[in-house]
Amino acid sequence: MLLVKDHKLELLKISASSVKSFDQCPRKYFFNYIQRAPKKQWDHFDLGNICHKTLEIFHKIYKKEGTKKRSLDKIMSYAFSVIRQDFKHVTDSMLLEAKNMLLDYLQFVKKNGMPIVKGVETPFEFNITEDILIRGFIDRIDIMKDGRFRIIDYKTTKEDNEYVLIELGNKYGRI
Repeated sequence: MLLVKDHKLELLKISASSVKSFDQCPRKYFFNYIQRAPKKQWDHFDLGNICHKTLEIFHKIYKKEGTKKRSLDKIMSYAFSVIRQDFKHVTDSMLLEAKNMLLDYLQFVKKNGMPIVKGVETPFEFNITEDILIRGFIDRIDIMKDGRFRIIDYKTTKEDNEYVLIELGNKYGRI
């Protein structure tokens, strides 16, 4: 579908979150993605953002330095302290919840080994039809021991995320 804006045809650009938003509530989609109305930042988004951004910094530092200069604990602690400055408005209990989630992740990688990270917050886009472009960011791309790639999408919510990339492919049959 092509959109007309100031008498120009534009390619419709959508993301997995915009499709999910439309499915949940077309009016919400309209205000968020068409009208671009200002949004209030809700706490549950902050929790996800704290974890996402901390892990982004953590993996970028680890990819660049390894553990030559500092331990995994110190890298995670540093990454969390950097992000904490951006989230001064969140409650102590939310910071504690985020910290506990990050410490659980740290224990997991210590036990199972650090992944070989190929990319962090990697942008992607592709057309599902000639007129519709899907785009977004991949939280992390790992290289597996057998040479295959693993796509990681961090989740901090308890709800099922119906709109992962593979689901879109199945729904539209174009991936």
